[in-house]
Amino acid sequence: MINKVILIGNVGTDPEVRTFDSGRKKARFALATSKRWTSKDGEDREETQWHNIECWGRDADYVGEFISKGARLYIEGKIEYRTFEKDDGQKSYFTSINAGWPDGSIKILNKKGGNAGEAKSDDSDEIDLSKDIPTVDFGDLPPVD
Repeated sequence: MINKVILIGNVGTDPEVRTFDSGRKKARFALATSKRWTSKDGEDREETQWHNIECWGRDADYVGEFISKGARLYIEGKIEYRTFEKDDGQKSYFTSINAGWPDGSIKILNKKGGNAGEAKSDDSDEIDLSKDIPTVDFGDLPPVD
């Protein structure tokens, strides 16, 4: 089975890096992806989706150091769904994208200190958290019946 998502979007919040009692670190931030189109009436439309991004360990350190609000990122990760019960007994649901190694990668697409809208250039700072992750050749998958 495959659980993989690819997103390109802009960071909407500065990453929150949390260190647990065990010493393990977790980074979380929001990423916005947008779709633009022209309606039948000729109006320009835009729809934005917000994604909760998480990563752990050394990846959390990198995110905390190199990523800030406004950065444009390329993210590969896996979707995780969690259910928990609130204090009042209500069930609550949370969906996130785990973008840390070994499940994914994060690449910064705009220059460090630049605007999110700037295109990647040769002098851009790119952090690739996907080192040593094997790639999947989808051509080797059996056909779906």
